[in-house]
Amino acid sequence: MTLSHRYSPYLGRYVLSLSPQVDYLAAVQRTVEVTPLVAKGSIEAYSFPDTADVGVDKPWSAKVHNVGDLGRLGLGIGNAAGNPGSIVLTWQGNVYTIDPGNYLRISTTGEVPNCTRIDTSGEIAFQTKGSYTLRILGIHLDGATWYYDDERQITVTVTGVAPPEWPFQYPVPFSGRLAPGAVLEATDSTPVKDVDLTKLLGGRVDYALRYESGILTGMNVYIYWNDELMTTERLSNVGQTATGTFDLGKARIRATNTLSIKMVQGPLGYNVCGFDCPAVLGFSEEPDQPPGGEEWYDKLLEWVDKNKYWIALGVAGTGFLLLYRPGPGYPAMPIIMYPPTQPPRREESRER
Repeated sequence: MTLSHRYSPYLGRYVLSLSPQVDYLAAVQRTVEVTPLVAKGSIEAYSFPDTADVGVDKPWSAKVHNVGDLGRLGLGIGNAAGNPGSIVLTWQGNVYTIDPGNYLRISTTGEVPNCTRIDTSGEIAFQTKGSYTLRILGIHLDGATWYYDDERQITVTVTGVAPPEWPFQYPVPFSGRLAPGAVLEATDSTPVKDVDLTKLLGGRVDYALRYESGILTGMNVYIYWNDELMTTERLSNVGQTATGTFDLGKARIRATNTLSIKMVQGPLGYNVCGFDCPAVLGFSEEPDQPPGGEEWYDKLLEWVDKNKYWIALGVAGTGFLLLYRPGPGYPAMPIIMYPPTQPPRREESRER
């Protein structure tokens, strides 16, 4: 407040006056918290075994969807603290051992937009008997720290003793999707070839199925080895998974084999089934040529066979086919695997 003299025409003289002091140049400061735009990982689908034998590889798969903004997206696979032993994760030919309390991160190499997905798969094995808790995490990077937005926990019961180790093991991958649309069935297959029978000890197939979507739900899935039906699975509800292993022995395996899968549904079902069914062959010593699967030219020949009637129509038919032939569900995603580390913190635990 300031004290001054002011003339009053009503009194005809000067009087004392108090007036507030105002600094018109003072700035009003306001703190505004700005939340950075980041990705947000939502677990859209996953398939992991709930039972296993010690030392036996089992297939796994997972899909993480970015429901946030532009940012780095990731998938975390954790071996929960207190589990009885380490787990061994195989991904794209690399093998990682994850001790209890640690996790493995698979993430995009750079920022990705909303609706981007990581869709990947591999194999998992357990080194000790007991009950394990697996933590499947949808994660994102904020600054220099990874946070998890979504989590699924899977209990795996591991029994038995490790089977005799084959000195040399070679997996032949086989994965994809069966989507017959309105018709009754869809099939897919891969060759398993160049098998050195003089050094072969045996083989097996590990399979993982996941019911991804459907309108009129319900399907049967059949897996064949050289046209011999090896196993059947019934999937009734979207999101359901099925895993298992069947032994091939030695007598069933030839120098060139065919591993195939068929899905049968009701009419107008529009169901989609994802699968991962690697064949694993064991040898007494390293073969001169490792067994192989489907090559690019096999896919080309298969495509030509499936579309021979379109091709027969000439350029117009071929052009129509290329225009309307369905492409892959999601674009290829560059991802990178990181060594086991401590699990990320949950998003809600951050202090803003």
